[in-house]
Amino acid sequence: MNVRGQVEVIELPGNDATHARLILGPHLSGPQADLIPVAIHFVPSSNPHTPNMRLDIDTTSILFQNIEGQFRMHV
Repeated sequence: MNVRGQVEVIELPGNDATHARLILGPHLSGPQADLIPVAIHFVPSSNPHTPNMRLDIDTTSILFQNIEGQFRMHV
């Protein structure tokens, strides 16, 4: 989601909303930053059971590595 320029991903582990996690992405800036679409993709990792997450924002891609069941932004 793009909420007023803040990229947010809500994760529901096992489709259980009681364990929901909020993953914050970058804060977008510039005119109409709140209108920039965000796409999410799950991409292969070294472990086929734990894919990584990639956010495509305009012309930028940001990789979140799946480390011990948690998505962490790759820097």
